[in-house]
Amino acid sequence: MFRKLFVFFLLLYSVILWLSNLLWYQYENFSQFHWFDDWQEWKQMDKLGHLFSAFHLSSLLCTIVGYLLKKKTQPLPLPQHDLVLFSSLISFLLISSIEILDGFAPTYGASIYDLIANALGAILFSVQKIYLSKFFVLPKFSFHFTKFATERPNVLGDNKLLQIFKDYNGQTYWYSLPFFSFFGKKHLPKWVSYIHLAIGYSAEEMIFGRAYQNEAIGLFPLRRYFISFDLHLPAFSSKYTLINSFIFLLNAIKLPLPTLEWNDRDGFVWHWIYF
Repeated sequence: MFRKLFVFFLLLYSVILWLSNLLWYQYENFSQFHWFDDWQEWKQMDKLGHLFSAFHLSSLLCTIVGYLLKKKTQPLPLPQHDLVLFSSLISFLLISSIEILDGFAPTYGASIYDLIANALGAILFSVQKIYLSKFFVLPKFSFHFTKFATERPNVLGDNKLLQIFKDYNGQTYWYSLPFFSFFGKKHLPKWVSYIHLAIGYSAEEMIFGRAYQNEAIGLFPLRRYFISFDLHLPAFSSKYTLINSFIFLLNAIKLPLPTLEWNDRDGFVWHWIYF
């Protein structure tokens, strides 16, 4: 049982390091460890990415570790809340270990704000999982390709796959809320509980991290706020494990639906479909 856990964590951490090297470090010449204040960069989009990653890695670890520990005819060898806390702690440590690599990279530097965002993501998962009967705040992600990546491909991604991870202009981070459940199940049909309210945040016109760098070349970064509907996909679970696993992964993605946007340049903007 514990051998399986060890092998699983070893493989997972190897994948995390491989992806980190592919995305950020393959052209870095590591130097002396240092800290870096990056709060003013990318309109804090990267911080929301850290929170999102820590939350969903905690969720994934909780599911997989629970499966590996549980025997077919026996319950879990540890209480559910201990499993949740363990998974959240491991998630925080795995993602935060990347900060060590950042600290040795001349282009980056370790960030205390990244560590805080990692902790918030793990805490958001564990508190809701332990103390609430459902996730009242579920982080989600959506992405669309933009023209800005081609203007600085070495930072924002030189191919479509890398742009999903690196082009903050096309990323939107959402928080899906079971808004209608607050009205009580007695007064609403069952299908209404499948519909959630989604609050989103994004930023645009950025090929450099800081606003003054973009303004120097004629770009004016702006914050974008969204409100939309979302589908609670676990409500459509089935008796088939493979289908449920797919639903579990897909539920981290905000589905493309009609969306109302507000930004500090154009005011209110309506999108029939936004992703």
